[in-house]
Amino acid sequence: MMVREYQRRTPLEFWAEFTEAGKHMSYLKISHVLSSRQNTQYAEDVQRAHGKYGDQFSSMFSYVKRGKTHTMTDPCQISK
Repeated sequence: MMVREYQRRTPLEFWAEFTEAGKHMSYLKISHVLSSRQNTQYAEDVQRAHGKYGDQFSSMFSYVKRGKTHTMTDPCQISK
């Protein structure tokens, strides 16, 4: 995730965003920031899917396990 973020812009742009108090953020801090953003995006995608499919959400986002149908609950999987 971090490499993709770094590659999509110039190094100056990357560090302009990931610098606090004049110091580059640590790998761990940047990872937390990017993970938080991604989780927010997943939550927004799930809300859009609920709005778009309404009552059909359960049938559109489901899977079968051991012969039983389950509605997806993982935001990452729904977002795909």
